[in-house]
Amino acid sequence: MIHWFNSFGVDGKKALRPNQRLKLAKELALKGYKAKALRRVWIPKPGRDEKRGLGIPTMKDRAMQALVKSALEPYWEAQFEGT
Repeated sequence: MIHWFNSFGVDGKKALRPNQRLKLAKELALKGYKAKALRRVWIPKPGRDEKRGLGIPTMKDRAMQALVKSALEPYWEAQFEGT
């Protein structure tokens, strides 16, 4: 089974060294950001002869997704919290 965190994107990377992470963090900015193409991988569906497609993003795109999630999540968690 292929997991997104163990698969490389179209950039050919699946992990970054600490100095590469720091450089990437400095490069991230939402203004004008455009995601790269996804790498398509087909995996078998459990118990069937069919396959389903997975889109594997680049490391930079994964980092941007995490940045956006961490920015938006507190607001939306508060909106949906049962008070």
